[in-house]
Amino acid sequence: MRMHINNNLISKRKRCLMSNSKFADAGSYLNRIDLPNMKNKFFMECACSSNANDYYKECLDLIAKESIPDKQKELATKFTDNILPYVENLSYVEYYTSALRESFCKSVNNMISNRIKKLKSCDRILKNHDVICEQFDTDHFVEEKRNKGVRYIAKEICKFICKEADDFTRCQQLDAV
Repeated sequence: MRMHINNNLISKRKRCLMSNSKFADAGSYLNRIDLPNMKNKFFMECACSSNANDYYKECLDLIAKESIPDKQKELATKFTDNILPYVENLSYVEYYTSALRESFCKSVNNMISNRIKKLKSCDRILKNHDVICEQFDTDHFVEEKRNKGVRYIAKEICKFICKEADDFTRCQQLDAV
């Protein structure tokens, strides 16, 4: 199944993974979670790399415990938009979410699982980008041609990589002889 991955989501994922911003430890809000607005403050504090990785389970638990479907959806939206992009290992979140699946309403379950799939695709794209940049030094190429426009750069990079890959294949064939 193909899914559309927005370039903005890829950029956001990259920024979030590279971010080393830290807020105050969000754990202090858990003791007072029943007070008004504490869930919202907790979710806001979890929107950084350290707290997102430390407290994603607690966020999912709070979503699962919410009995009002609209409130559950609101918390899930905050989680998927603001916290999930900072979580480094999405497989852990996926596993933990599957354990809570019956506690979520159907739309929340779909929202979280779809966002995890999209972010995993972003990770794959970012990894592939890094491999291509390392192997073919495309960042240097882009810097040289920056004023030519995106379409020109994309077309020229494709030509460049095809040529380099073709040369590589020819070299391997010559080495085999």
